[in-house]
Amino acid sequence: MADIQLRIELMDTDPLVWRRVVVPETINLHRLHELIQDVMGWEEQHLYEFECDGRYYAEPDDFSERPITMSRNAKLKTLVNRAKGNDFHYLYDFGDDWKHRIVIEATEVEAVSPCPRWLDGAMACPPEDIGGVQGYAALKAASAGARRRHWMRRPLKSTSSPSRRASIAWHDSRDNSGPY
Repeated sequence: MADIQLRIELMDTDPLVWRRVVVPETINLHRLHELIQDVMGWEEQHLYEFECDGRYYAEPDDFSERPITMSRNAKLKTLVNRAKGNDFHYLYDFGDDWKHRIVIEATEVEAVSPCPRWLDGAMACPPEDIGGVQGYAALKAASAGARRRHWMRRPLKSTSSPSRRASIAWHDSRDNSGPY
């Protein structure tokens, strides 16, 4: 039995969030989903699906309007053989719409362990429920000191309480050059 080396890329992130893993070729897609959750830092709170050459693999639910193959019954080796080119796709959280490109970097890798292995990667994964790529970009901008209050529908104008006046004064007077 051989292993397969994959590069998992979180699309539309800049700089790119990515991970490199080696997995047994017989791993089923549900277990691959769990591995992706672990190495990316997701918390497995949302639905997911794999797509390869127009076929979809997931845990069936009542909301899908297209044919879905049960991910627990599909093996990675099947997708690797079916993939046109060297990649397929993984979608996590249909609300935030986290699209991943999975690149098949090597097949027939000598199996040294029956367990999946995380080899490499770069950048921290966005937190759950941040609002997709746009929310992640806003979080990074805010942590870099951007003063834009994009998440508020309207600025706070009420200064009726002493604690609110103090909070607003503190915020407006603070030095935004640091990381917080």
